[in-house]
Amino acid sequence: MALSPASSLSSLTDDTPELTKDVDLENVYHLVSGVVRDLSLPGGSISLPSEAQIEMEKIEKLLVGGAYRPNHKVAVVGRTGSGKSTLLNALLGCSVLSAADMGGACTSVVTEISYQEGSEAVATVLFKTRQQWETELRHLVTDVHDANNPDSLGKLANIYPDRQDLKKMGTVEKQEMLPEQSKELESSLIDNLLDDPAVKDKLGNASTVSGPPKDIREKLKPFWGAATWPLIARVNIRGPFPVLSSGIVLADLPGHGDADIVRNKVADQYMQDANTIFLVAPINRAIDDEGVQNYLKKHISQSIIDGRIAEDSVVLVLTQHDVIGSNADTASSKDAEIEELTNQLKTHKSQKKQPKDSKHSRLPETRKLRASLGIAMCQRQKELAQGRCLAVISALQHKYQSIYANVSGASAPPRPIPIFCVGSSDYLILHDHSPTKTAIFSSKSETGIPALYTHTMHIGERQGVSDAIHLLFLTYQLLNQSSITVEGDDEGSEIRLEKECEQEVASLVQSIEKMFAMIVDESSPLIDAAKQQSLHVFQAVAETHKWNQYLALMRRQGEFGSTNLNALLTSPIADSESLQRLWHVVFNEDIPRTVLHCMKSIHTAISSSVSNLRHRSVDKSLHSIETSVQDLSSTITKGITIQQRQARRTWAPLMKARLSPQYASVAAITPGRNRFARMKESNESFIEGSAVPIFEALKAGIKGALAECVELVQAELQHRVRVIVRDVTVITADDKCPSFLAKVRADKEESIFEMMDSLKARVQ
Repeated sequence: MALSPASSLSSLTDDTPELTKDVDLENVYHLVSGVVRDLSLPGGSISLPSEAQIEMEKIEKLLVGGAYRPNHKVAVVGRTGSGKSTLLNALLGCSVLSAADMGGACTSVVTEISYQEGSEAVATVLFKTRQQWETELRHLVTDVHDANNPDSLGKLANIYPDRQDLKKMGTVEKQEMLPEQSKELESSLIDNLLDDPAVKDKLGNASTVSGPPKDIREKLKPFWGAATWPLIARVNIRGPFPVLSSGIVLADLPGHGDADIVRNKVADQYMQDANTIFLVAPINRAIDDEGVQNYLKKHISQSIIDGRIAEDSVVLVLTQHDVIGSNADTASSKDAEIEELTNQLKTHKSQKKQPKDSKHSRLPETRKLRASLGIAMCQRQKELAQGRCLAVISALQHKYQSIYANVSGASAPPRPIPIFCVGSSDYLILHDHSPTKTAIFSSKSETGIPALYTHTMHIGERQGVSDAIHLLFLTYQLLNQSSITVEGDDEGSEIRLEKECEQEVASLVQSIEKMFAMIVDESSPLIDAAKQQSLHVFQAVAETHKWNQYLALMRRQGEFGSTNLNALLTSPIADSESLQRLWHVVFNEDIPRTVLHCMKSIHTAISSSVSNLRHRSVDKSLHSIETSVQDLSSTITKGITIQQRQARRTWAPLMKARLSPQYASVAAITPGRNRFARMKESNESFIEGSAVPIFEALKAGIKGALAECVELVQAELQHRVRVIVRDVTVITADDKCPSFLAKVRADKEESIFEMMDSLKARVQ
């Protein structure tokens, strides 16, 4: 969906763009606020129907404080050190976030950055609750107290630097205690640590800093030390950042694919819920580095199955476009010039035995040669960077087409995926006019940041336009529902129409159920295969972990460090290419096509019924019905997309739930001789005896998740169809509508449709 040139956004050049408000959207929110105000103050003579009250509440939630701004979340994800924070700083126009090369730990947690007017930025650091920290603290203390885990001890020592008693945990004296005494000491220590001054005043609270945007990073520095960041749940930053003015919320996610499975899960969950994803990777490693290649393949495949390609909601961003090694051996058109200038400089340096005044006379020429050589070398680096950019984009587009064909089974190539090469550091140097730093690029536009900036703004504007259309539709429904204060003239026709539409809904539901049955049938043998491999998975994990790591894994329900045992046990299912292909075809092709067919049938039935009324408002009503059905189709498709993303990720959580009692049982095995062997033996014995019911539960679980999706779709369809059918009765109830409501409708209805048509034209 492309925006028309009528967009209110100005393109980003070498100058900071002027921030302008979208007049169309401002008019929409002004109109909607006026309708809400008029219907909320009817002089006490009109009581709105219950369904109108529901519509009113929906709108009021969107118009918090009498204003509305879209909230389109963009998840910026990449491996640790990929340049996410520097990229975000460039988009924001100043260094707000600490980058990895500066020792920053900012992206150990989710950092959300949104727009607010004014000259200052405000950063809020939200700390974990006491309960959240107690859960984590209990794991850490038990790791050290029971298994003398050095990593957990180091983390505790950082958070509680003044606690000398922590160093005594894991000593011989403690190990000689009776189990009851050891547990009592452990419990007492945890209670004491929760009330320690180092954490007590932070837990459950928030700290706020504010100031000019360029000063926020420095003010946040005290929170990024090893003593504080483990206590932080999330960071929210609001400020006058033009790139976010269209309603974008940029989220800097924890480094993906690092050694912390907990941070990976946080990033995965945010990505699942985000509206758009920016996949970030360094350009110099995007083609040749196996780790980066696997990272891109995983997330591109996931984005295709999640339906993000159809939504145009995934973007590849290649960072370090401005990093070219000085010894790069790639040929350049500037090589001959550089060689000539280098030789001239050597000639000048070799002329040492000259009179003093002659040397002085050569200085200006030497400086000129050095300056020319510097310019030529910079131009060479820029030329190489631009050539590399084109080559990498071409290679990644080809890779993307290959992944898409493999996942979808389609022979026709997909639309190209948006790819941007960016030099974030050079952009910041040019933006700040830094005299002490050098850049490869001579203008901001060459860094690629302005192009990504404009694309990001367009994402927010497009979402803002879509949200405005939906808001206008809700307002129109509010006016209709407010007007239905009496029965229509032909209640029998309304009932017949509703039954006809319900038949279409029932047919759609049956079709979806058949498609879901195909997914269940496809997953069944894969689940059986995973069951056969389960014992081997447990044995392999035991072989690659030390005994205290294995114990920590059991205590954390199969998730510790970089290991997710639940995901390993279900990987034959989740990673199956055949299941991924079927999932994609069902959710991203077959269901949308079937929903569209159903919506056309409903639209035809309702339009035919309205046309037969031969009422003076037929044309207007046909227009409103078309809008209502389009909104319903969009709502259903989005709802299914959200549900399928959750269902596809259900395998590991289902396994975790089934193994939870066993994990707890193994973690509670009495310390002593051969404890590791006893833990392994317990798990192997359990999986050999219980694999069948465990994996059968997975079959029931995925079936239940898909059935829940059907129920939600059916409920939403039935409700919305009833509302649309009831809207038809408004046509025959105009003369019975109270004069106050009739006046509000007359004043606003035409404006609503005009605004809808205007906004739709912007996203054609």
